Amino acid sequence: FGTRNMGGKEAASARYIFTSLSPVTRTLFHEQDDAVLTYLEEEGQRIEPNYYLPIIPLCLVNGAEGIGTGWSTFIPQHNPRDLVANIKRLMRGEPYQEMHPWYKGYSGSIEKLPSGDRYSNTGVYEVDEEAEEITITELPVGKWTRDYKSFLEDLAQKDEVEDIREYHQENRVHFVVKVQSIAKIEQKAGGILKYFRLQSQISCSNFVLFDEEGRLNRYMTEEDICKHWFDLRAELYQRRKEHMLARLLKEYETLRNKVRFIKAVIEEE
Repeated sequence: FGTRNMGGKEAASARYIFTSLSPVTRTLFHEQDDAVLTYLEEEGQRIEPNYYLPIIPLCLVNGAEGIGTGWSTFIPQHNPRDLVANIKRLMRGEPYQEMHPWYKGYSGSIEKLPSGDRYSNTGVYEVDEEAEEITITELPVGKWTRDYKSFLEDLAQKDEVEDIREYHQENRVHFVVKVQSIAKIEQKAGGILKYFRLQSQISCSNFVLFDEEGRLNRYMTEEDICKHWFDLRAELYQRRKEHMLARLLKEYETLRNKVRFIKAVIEEE
């Protein structure tokens, strides 16, 4: 399925991959929802629903990034635990708490900038001034190991970098970069962070998604997405309850008539 080495681009072709449904899938997309979803038809046969409605807004968990005709979107990933806590607050009528971008396994820092709709994310590095070496153990979000190695090799051609050593694990970055002079790099504008591109920004101002009607909607914050989802999910629970009651009523009527029939036979009516 690919790793962070190339951002998933080294994944095998789909025909070579064996897949199966993850156990968590039916927790996120509950089986009791199946009966009340709106299904599409193709050539007279019922196919997949118009849209699924998971028990948490997965677009905020998985994030989204892409471009289309006249539109683009970028939604960073968020911590599902924070999301669940906020949903419980909405259920209790309590104030919503702002959530910040979060990436599983990311050991760098993500800090909100004064502008309010942008975050700075910084990789992790250590400096060994005696050996003139910089050890990089985390890259900013979206920078992949293979691309970063190419960037370091370009620096090496400029004679600023003398040697590059790699000790990566599958999802852990570990570069050891030997330079001519750490002091010289730190004197440059932005210092080590800018020179080695260990800092980038995450934008939270382009939340564009399709709504339940298939129309493109621009949301101002992740709170707007969460509340829109919340209203849809609450409406689905109402439909699910009505469907369960109708099914139970039908079962009740069937059993009641069976009892009437058996009694009528016993009493020779």
